[in-house]
Amino acid sequence: MSSLAKREIPLLLTGIIGLIILLAYFVEFPPLQYAAGTLTNFGSIITGIMIGVGLVNLVIIHGKNVIDQRKGTWPFSLWLIISMFGTIFVGLWAGVPWGSAGNDIWLFINNYIRSPISITIFSIFGFYVIAAAVHALKIKSIETALFLASAIVVFLWNAPIGSVIWSGFPGLGAWLLAVPTGGAFRGVLLGASLGLISMGIRILTGRERGYLKLKEEE
Repeated sequence: MSSLAKREIPLLLTGIIGLIILLAYFVEFPPLQYAAGTLTNFGSIITGIMIGVGLVNLVIIHGKNVIDQRKGTWPFSLWLIISMFGTIFVGLWAGVPWGSAGNDIWLFINNYIRSPISITIFSIFGFYVIAAAVHALKIKSIETALFLASAIVVFLWNAPIGSVIWSGFPGLGAWLLAVPTGGAFRGVLLGASLGLISMGIRILTGRERGYLKLKEEE
């Protein structure tokens, strides 16, 4: 297959499929909705296949670490494989919906293994955040001073001692979070949405070709 076909056929399929799903959202036409639903189901199937390929790739990479007994990594690779297949086995063997109250083994894994590990990781991550905040909150300008004052107010608003020091911290912290922070967040979200729309138009019209991973012909 020529490089032209490799480039043009995926672009054509991407444009047609994207246009069908986009029109089905705005146009009430049963055949169009049926086609969009079928394409969405195909996308879910392809996603499941990709997860399976990722699972096989994970086993190959970490299995090789265990077989070669790579220094410093093979015990973690072995534990990853055991944990992964153990969790999959529990989910398939329990005979009740995943995560439901009747799945006692899954609840044990979630409550006494996954949750404590997650809490520990986030706790360690919190120290890195504090260290970064100490470096970022050095007063060098008026903007930095305002940022530092806002951060202190929000910290004291979330801390129990804040309302003891001054009863106005809860109201002031809520105002900072709802008004200035909310307005800035909406601006960032609006900009990201416009960028996403622009990228979607570029993909549908075939102008965005980076995902093809093909070298442009000179």
